[in-house]
Amino acid sequence: MSFSLNRPRIVDERFDFLVQFIHLVYQQNPQANELISTALAHCSDLRTNYPDDPAIWQLSSIVARIIRNKECSCYFLGQAILLGLDTIDTRDMLNEMIATDDYWANTDTYLSAAKSRDGLIDQYKTEARRHFDLGDLITADNFSQRISALRNPSTSEQNDMRTLLAEARARQSANTLNAQYENTVEHLHLFWSTFDVNNIASQLKKYAITPDREQFSKIVSDLIHDADKPNSVVMEVGCFAGFNLNEVQRRLPKKLKNKTHFIGIEPNAEVVTKARVFFPDIEFRVGDHEAMIARQTVVPDHIDVCIISRVLMVMLPSDVERLLHYLAPRTDTLVICDDIFNLKGEMSVVRTPPNFYLLHNFSKMLTDADFSIDNVILADVPDRECTGFIIASGLVEGF
Repeated sequence: MSFSLNRPRIVDERFDFLVQFIHLVYQQNPQANELISTALAHCSDLRTNYPDDPAIWQLSSIVARIIRNKECSCYFLGQAILLGLDTIDTRDMLNEMIATDDYWANTDTYLSAAKSRDGLIDQYKTEARRHFDLGDLITADNFSQRISALRNPSTSEQNDMRTLLAEARARQSANTLNAQYENTVEHLHLFWSTFDVNNIASQLKKYAITPDREQFSKIVSDLIHDADKPNSVVMEVGCFAGFNLNEVQRRLPKKLKNKTHFIGIEPNAEVVTKARVFFPDIEFRVGDHEAMIARQTVVPDHIDVCIISRVLMVMLPSDVERLLHYLAPRTDTLVICDDIFNLKGEMSVVRTPPNFYLLHNFSKMLTDADFSIDNVILADVPDRECTGFIIASGLVEGF
C-alpha cells in the first residue's frame, strides 16, 4: 500500500514520531512492535488536542489499519475527508475499505452516516438488535464487534463467529482444540496473577460503572425487587473487589437492602482484603470454583440469585460445566454476563485474534446442568467482554 501523508497545521513532535513509526512498520522493522502502545497513545492525544486537523485523522487511520482495526481506520479516514482532506489518496483508501464491506453501499453513504462516532455506533446498535431479535446471533455479533472496535480504537478487531467456528472445527479435527483452550486460559490466569492490588481504587473509579455493568446491576436488582423475598442470598462467583455486588446493593431500596445477604467469592486473597475495606456490608470469601466444589470454600445451600460476570470466559469448558452442575441444585436464578454470541454453538470457541478468551456454547452447557434459560438479553452497548446477559433457573423452586 502506498499513500501520501499530509502535514498537520501545527508543529508537534508526536506527529513526527508517528511518521517514523509508520516507516518502521512498512519496512517490517521489528522495532515497530515495541512502539505500538506509544503510537496509539499519541494518536489518541493528537485527536483530542487537534480535533479539527484532518491530517491528524488521516494519520490515525493509518495506525488503526496497522493494528487491524478496520472500523476505526474507516471512521478516522472519513473524518479526514469530512474535514477537507478530500484528496485522491484519501478517497482511494476509503473506497478500497468500503468496497470490501458488505454493509455499506458506497463511500458517500458511509460518509453520510459517519459524521459522528456516536451516530455510527447508534446505527450499528440498531442493526445488532434487529438481528438479535430475529435470532441471527452471527450477524448481531458482526455489528457488536463493529461497535466495540469504534469504542476501543487501540484494539484490533476480532474475528466473526463463522471464522471462529471454522477455526474450532479445524483444531478439533487436528486434535489441537483443547490445547488452544488451555493456552488461552493459562495466558489469562497469568495476566490476572500479576494484577497490582494497589490499583483497585483506580479500577473502581474507571470500571465500576460502565454501560454493561450498569445494565447488569439493573437486571439483578430488578430480579431481587420483583421477588421481594425475606433473607434472600445474592452471591457472585469471581467477584473481584465487589464492584458488581456493590452496584446491585446501591440500587435496592433500604427495605430490600436490609433483608438481602450479599456474598462474594474471589480467589485472590489480597483482593478480598482490600474489598472488605471498600465494601464492609458485603461478605467476601476466598476461593475459586475448585474450592467451592470441594467444599473448601463454604457456599450457601440455597442461593436466590447467583451472578457470574466476565468469569466463565476465562475458564476451560470442562470447568464451566462442573461449576454449572454444582450451582444448579442450590440456585434459584443464575445471571451470566459474558460474550454470549456462541450461545447456540456446537462447541466452545476462542475469540481471536489473539487468543483473547473463550466463548462457550451456553445453551447446551446450561441445559446439560439442568438449568432452564428464561431470557437472553443483548447488551445496550456491546463490549469486547460483554455482549449480553443470560438469565436461567436452577433445579430448586424458583421465585
